[in-house]
Amino acid sequence: MPLLRITAPLILLLLVATSHAGEKVAYEIYAKSYFVKNNAPLPGNPAFLVLHDKKSYDQIFGIGFVMGGKPKLVTESLFQKNLVITAIKSGNALWKYDVEKVSIEKQQLIIVYKAVGKESPSAKFTVPLIVSVPRGDYADIVFIENDKEVSKIPVKK
Repeated sequence: MPLLRITAPLILLLLVATSHAGEKVAYEIYAKSYFVKNNAPLPGNPAFLVLHDKKSYDQIFGIGFVMGGKPKLVTESLFQKNLVITAIKSGNALWKYDVEKVSIEKQQLIIVYKAVGKESPSAKFTVPLIVSVPRGDYADIVFIENDKEVSKIPVKK
């Protein structure tokens, strides 16, 4: 019986903690087949963007096919039910992104990811993280990189 007394408050604490963790949101990653155009209108470095349509997407990204299987492509129809969210870093590091979780909490879409850069002093890179998510009633997109909030941008309709 003493075990039950200890376990019940612990279970209650876990339920309260997870209720504030945010509702998971389905997502797809598209960065493998795309590059950032040289003339892309980026708002800074790093750049964080919400893209609502294929036209705005095509202003930023070009497509580059490589050997291997057919890649997942961003199409016009994707934007009927989805938004595309991107983080773009430029500089002397080749970045690798790993999305850990996408969730919604209080009208904020939260993208949690790891970013690891490999320095190369003789080369310049512009590396995107491209994620599609279902359209929703989001006020802001919050980018959490390596356990630290790096940007919060409004979702303009």
